[in-house]
Amino acid sequence: MLVHGSGGAVTLAYRVVEPATSQQPTAPDAIVITRGGRKGIVSTAKLARLVADKTGCAVLVWDRRLSGSSSAVLPDASVPLPVADMDDLRLLLDALKLQRVWLLGSSSGARLSFMFAHAYPQRVAGLIIAPATGGPRALIDVDELYFAGPKRLCEQGGMRAVAAAADAYGGNGLLDIDAAAFCKLMTTSSQWLAAYRDAKVVGVTDAQLAGLRGRVPALVAHSGDVADALHDAATAIGAAAALGCASVAICPDLLSTSPALAELTAAFVGSHRAKL
Repeated sequence: MLVHGSGGAVTLAYRVVEPATSQQPTAPDAIVITRGGRKGIVSTAKLARLVADKTGCAVLVWDRRLSGSSSAVLPDASVPLPVADMDDLRLLLDALKLQRVWLLGSSSGARLSFMFAHAYPQRVAGLIIAPATGGPRALIDVDELYFAGPKRLCEQGGMRAVAAAADAYGGNGLLDIDAAAFCKLMTTSSQWLAAYRDAKVVGVTDAQLAGLRGRVPALVAHSGDVADALHDAATAIGAAAALGCASVAICPDLLSTSPALAELTAAFVGSHRAKL
């Protein structure tokens, strides 16, 4: 799907997974799954099938720019990559004529979901956060994995070094990107990230997070793994409290293709769909 986002024309790869047994047509139109890192369609296919069949909803999975089969197009120089990702999702939904959706996000996908819900609450039927990222320790790790680390690789070995890295950036045309422009994007994105050092979650301020309470239903899940510093339990508890959730849902193997997550999603969507 060709959209015109920050930095110009961007081709966003996507797939819509239809449920095996179609239910009565209902609004909202679909569930959007955005996984962590730069993961997209390939890593999300099994979870998308489970969620579609459990909920009876169509499920949209997609590759963000600079990943998978989407374009490796840099946003405008002043736009941090997470902000460009959020706007790309809006453009993709517009192009697919999806007016209101459920958002299921994990890690950086949860960050994007929070940001989108704050910017466009009228377009979000509900949030499934599984899990959230927040806290000073997590920000250090996120910066090293996705911004400061790739910038350093680029400075040392150009875009080929970036492409060869584990959990690397990707996308069509990655090696054609100007290395200096990529490094500048990483710096801009690092600075953006640092602004959330003391926030409950990355991507929205505490006031913006609390502003979603009563406007956008939410489910916050955590794996129960106390050793997961990137998605610690305190972040999940803080996000759930701010959003007005009764508790944090514990779901082992949350970051893998989890039937339990599909079950949680189905129960959440089912309980709120009737109220819409």
